[in-house]
Amino acid sequence: MRRRGRTTPAAWRALVAVAITFVGTTGLGLGIETARTSGAPRLAARVMPADAVPDADARDDLRPGRRRPASLATASSPTPFETLTSARHPDGFTPTALVQVLAFQDVISATTLYADTLGLTGSRHADGRPIDVLRPGNRIPVSVAAIEPSGFIAVAGPSHPDAHVLRELGPGEIILSATSAQLRRAQPGDRIDLLGLEDLVVSGIVADDLARGSELLVHIAHAGALGMQDRASLVLRHLVRDDADVEQLRAALVALDEEADIRVWSGGHRVPLVLPMTDLKVRFGEFSYRFVPNQREVVIDPTYVAANIVTQRVPILGNVSCHRAIMDDLRAALDAVVAAGLAEHVVPRAYGGCFMPRRIATGRPTLSRHSWGIAIDLNVDFRLPGAGPVPPDEFIAIFADHGFRWGGDFTTPDNHHYEWVGHDLARQRPSVPAARTAVVAASPRATDGSREAGP
Repeated sequence: MRRRGRTTPAAWRALVAVAITFVGTTGLGLGIETARTSGAPRLAARVMPADAVPDADARDDLRPGRRRPASLATASSPTPFETLTSARHPDGFTPTALVQVLAFQDVISATTLYADTLGLTGSRHADGRPIDVLRPGNRIPVSVAAIEPSGFIAVAGPSHPDAHVLRELGPGEIILSATSAQLRRAQPGDRIDLLGLEDLVVSGIVADDLARGSELLVHIAHAGALGMQDRASLVLRHLVRDDADVEQLRAALVALDEEADIRVWSGGHRVPLVLPMTDLKVRFGEFSYRFVPNQREVVIDPTYVAANIVTQRVPILGNVSCHRAIMDDLRAALDAVVAAGLAEHVVPRAYGGCFMPRRIATGRPTLSRHSWGIAIDLNVDFRLPGAGPVPPDEFIAIFADHGFRWGGDFTTPDNHHYEWVGHDLARQRPSVPAARTAVVAASPRATDGSREAGP
């Protein structure tokens, strides 16, 4: 890939502003597909936004004969399969960068979406009967993606039977995943209020696998009103044959701006590291909460706390407060640590807590999984990289055998963090490639720190 000069943050913001303005006024968004002709990618002009015309350097890079990233194909490569990869630039990817990405061989389609955990402040049936009635100032955490329908379909499910529901999504409307609809007891025609955008009409319900982990899908034109401007991700559908292909694509995406902190999540390479919000709620329940002004902490509905959070005694640590559903696994994990002679790797005075209702950061709406009481912090030491020591592999394996994912495997290591994700998932370390399937599903997730998230 040709190295280009650094783009200043101001230039990034200006270009992104142009793109968002175009999205809001035309509804086309940044969804682009490629078609294959004799093995070379071709841009599908019917969905190319007008402002996504590459500059002179980019056009030069796309001319026949110019060097592109090496093909993922080799004579001995196994049969390719399709998967998704997402990338996030701190200032957002420009339309020019999107064109460059589509020049990568084996990229099939790409789109821009905005994803975050937002607040649902109310809902009601079409006839006005209330569904969600909350205390004043409270909101329910919901995972939301703002999408350009045609681009999202091309990436997430071009042949999915529910694709027609997404295709008809327009401004002022909202689509629910199947599990979210069950949680909300909602159906088409009902109304949902989000913090910053009220009275959205439920236009349809789609299968969870098409929603890709989001509970709610809105039109990309609403990203600004919902405060999601800095939560843009570039999502690609592409072919892959082995892990080397995945790493090559990751390197190419990072090289789009080597001086920016570009994060890449590869659905076909990394196992999901945390539970999507819908699974989290089905397993551990749903609550409303309110922010504490200028603080990271939040106040959760006391009804949820009384029904789900318990304080019990466990080995080494003594009394801890967690969700009642993980307490047996936590106690068994610590028993196993003692039996293995590894108790010295748990320092009681450095215990950081389990049930601690808070956001992942002050100013961000996303809640930490500690808010559900399903994560525990051990050996907290902010003087060390990852805010804690790296435990022995045997220690990590013991917690994994009891359903806890070690935070050191997150994109940004969180060495003191152990989060319950289930026994099968926890045993899959991210260094082990995900199983090869026709299309590997991955979901946008946002939790404490930087977890491995998929598109």
